[in-house]
Amino acid sequence: IKGIELETIALITDNLTLKFNAAYLKAEFAEFVTANTTFTPNVLEDLAGNPLPNSPRTQADVSLEYYSDFENFEIKSRVQYAYTGERWFNEFQEDISYQSSTTVLNANVLFRFENSDWSLNIWGRNLTDETILSHVNVTSSTIGHALLATLMPPRTYGLTASYEF
Repeated sequence: IKGIELETIALITDNLTLKFNAAYLKAEFAEFVTANTTFTPNVLEDLAGNPLPNSPRTQADVSLEYYSDFENFEIKSRVQYAYTGERWFNEFQEDISYQSSTTVLNANVLFRFENSDWSLNIWGRNLTDETILSHVNVTSSTIGHALLATLMPPRTYGLTASYEF
């Protein structure tokens, strides 16, 4: 397993911050011979060179954060764009257990009130409503190779009220 990661934070103005993170990962099996018990149970396959399950080669994240202090409250806002490269959810690189590269857009605005223990956070996640697999399991032929998958949450938004004590 080899990789490199870069993390940067730039203070553009007193109130505006840019953050960037990127990762490159080469996570492959050096040696691995096994049978695919789902599709070819009695045939050994050499999987050397295949990526480890759920290990995308590239990932990146960029966010812009803004802070402003007013007379009676402060605002902290953030917009985030996250990219994750293609990945397979099993060692065999089967199309049935594949997720193409994905992008996610998140945002929030946090209001903190002066001389108060209350804050309000308006937030949204996966704002472009991408359908993204987070896990896939392919069952055996006994039950017809059923695909059991977990999805990341769809577009989600809300308001969170917090009280500190």
